[in-house]
Amino acid sequence: MGKIVYSDYMVEWLKGYEGDGVGISDITFIFNMVFGMDKTYTQMKATFSRLKIKTCAVKGLPKGSITLMTEPQSEWVKQAYRLYSQHDLTIIFNMVFGVCLKQEQINTFVKNHNIKCGRNTCFKKGNVPWSKGTKGLIKPNSGNFKKGSLPHNYLPVSSKRRPGGEYELTKVADPDVWRPSHILLYEKHYGPVEEGFLIRFKDGNSFNITIDNLEKVSFSEHHFLNKLDYNKAPKTLKPTLKLLAQVQTKTSECRKKLNEETTQEEV
Repeated sequence: MGKIVYSDYMVEWLKGYEGDGVGISDITFIFNMVFGMDKTYTQMKATFSRLKIKTCAVKGLPKGSITLMTEPQSEWVKQAYRLYSQHDLTIIFNMVFGVCLKQEQINTFVKNHNIKCGRNTCFKKGNVPWSKGTKGLIKPNSGNFKKGSLPHNYLPVSSKRRPGGEYELTKVADPDVWRPSHILLYEKHYGPVEEGFLIRFKDGNSFNITIDNLEKVSFSEHHFLNKLDYNKAPKTLKPTLKLLAQVQTKTSECRKKLNEETTQEEV
């Protein structure tokens, strides 16, 4: 589309708005109505700049201007805020003036215009708190636990559970003492497990808790069995892997002992 040339009359018409405070948006609308054109705000703004026409339109509002309420409404809020909370003030304000403002709007208006309620909400000297003479956060009531009462999820001693689907645990004492069931079974037959040893499932199945499926191994042997993937090996190969793990354990112990003796000689 070719460049639109303004006639002398159009230019004089535009210059007639110079300094009268009318915004370019309004001038654009009137111009299109008068001359049957479809100029945009951006185009009209560029035209005013090119022709050096200044509209002197006020930008923004003067400091302290009230847009949410009228002056009488603002004065009413200043007086009523001394008597009512913001919640009640919002309800009464909407009823009196037939509007529908939210409490957030009233709150913002009060803060922005530095309106104070003038009420002193501090505790007065000598004030007695409602909870004086009571124990705990609130007074005793029908919902309090009585002495000796048990929670709804209480489990008695000897109860069993399997957290995470792994090893089964047996409750051995209150309030919440649990031990692995397979270790309890082994200790029942052979006594306490010495330090440095653990109880292992021979078939690798932690659900098969029988004394014939349990064996005591050292931490080192347990490490080498896992390293050899003992639990997933064929049944015919397991005796060989077991022997190999024992050999590796013994070799590791001898190497460690030799290193300690060498270190002592150097010292």
